[in-house]
Amino acid sequence: SDFTSSFQAQNNEDDKVCRKSWRNFVPWTKLFSLQTEDGFWKLTPELGFILNLNTNFLNSFLEQKGIRSLGIKGQECLLDLIATFLVLQFLRAKFKEEGIVFKSLMKLDDISISRNIPWAIEGLKKASEWVRRTEGQYPSICQRLELGKDWDSTTKQLLGFQPIDTTSPLHRVLSYSQG
Repeated sequence: SDFTSSFQAQNNEDDKVCRKSWRNFVPWTKLFSLQTEDGFWKLTPELGFILNLNTNFLNSFLEQKGIRSLGIKGQECLLDLIATFLVLQFLRAKFKEEGIVFKSLMKLDDISISRNIPWAIEGLKKASEWVRRTEGQYPSICQRLELGKDWDSTTKQLLGFQPIDTTSPLHRVLSYSQG
């Protein structure tokens, strides 16, 4: 498919300038170069640019909701968790556009990935394993920080893949991001 071809082609050369729109052409090499050796991504402006998300507003929102109460290490870990969930949701949406459907965010290390984009499987396995380990350390944190009911719906809303209720605390983050 075009998606798989562009995914593989971009892995073998420098990032290409996005054509048409960020939703259709993604700098895959750059996205995976931002992944840490342990398998997670950091919530940086650079990642936000790729995902079309204003990370400064998201960070401010999280501070207002009490992320600092987790301590420095907890805050950093949770930001990494959010960034990694966002990337996994972004990838899940890209795969879905190509007819590759995954049951959940936690199942992106599926065998069909290894057939379609073998160069990315190790990174996705690491990310999925890291998320599974880390999420258990912060039960219900998505709801406690008023991000949403779960990571699946929250990340879809943050990425603009799912409409967000105007009464949701996240609505303000998104309206600033897109404004």
